[in-house]
Amino acid sequence: MSSNKIPNIIIAGFTGDRSGSMSSLGNTPSNGLKNWIDEQKQSIKDNGQTGKMFVSCFDSNHIVRIDGENIEDVDVTIDECREWMRPDSMTRLYDSAISDIDRLVKAKQDYEKNMPRSLKNLDPEILVIWACLTDGHDNESESTVEDFRNKVKEARSLGIKCFFLGANQDAVMTGDRYGFDTNQCLTFGAAPEQSANALRSVTQVMREASAGSSNIGFTQLMRETSAPASFNNYINQTPPQVSPPFSMLRAPAHAPPMIPRC
Repeated sequence: MSSNKIPNIIIAGFTGDRSGSMSSLGNTPSNGLKNWIDEQKQSIKDNGQTGKMFVSCFDSNHIVRIDGENIEDVDVTIDECREWMRPDSMTRLYDSAISDIDRLVKAKQDYEKNMPRSLKNLDPEILVIWACLTDGHDNESESTVEDFRNKVKEARSLGIKCFFLGANQDAVMTGDRYGFDTNQCLTFGAAPEQSANALRSVTQVMREASAGSSNIGFTQLMRETSAPASFNNYINQTPPQVSPPFSMLRAPAHAPPMIPRC
């Protein structure tokens, strides 16, 4: 991977599915979330950065857990993560993800608007990274899949690095329909080792992005160790160029200068 300028400011977001069907994954999503939070904190420390963190989860409702807190100040226990990700009810994916993307975009705009002129003259680099984790299709949102796809594509056009993790589905195909870069989509299985590998992988690639790497994507090894065996015959194939109709997707049920915090 090539290396660019290390960003000065990181805005990191995580949107996690906690619908009832996620129960098959056990504590893996909550453990993965705790590791993701800890790694984001360590990454900005290692790279002399500052930034904001956003974490939400969704079932039939969208619940914001961390709303723009300074990353270095976030203090979350594993028990809190397990409560946040405790499976319940149905799946409000589109509404939740759209709301979270809007929140990330506004956070970047607020940083730019409120930055002192002396800092603006330094032209600091602001990186926004976001991961979306789900195991199923939406069955609760008012927004449509077209709305979600358009929002993801808008986010990417603004430079936001968007990652999609799909459990027990072909996440590359699904992510493609949702507007994600297929290189940044990862399929994972319900087995604890597979789901743990997937969450470690997304944490790793997001940390690489925070450190200034470009062309970020999941490696072949990441795909093989995360996917259920039934998918491993397909992960080398090029995703189809034509997606099925959107109606099929809704299921019935050197280190940078230190930047003061804004």
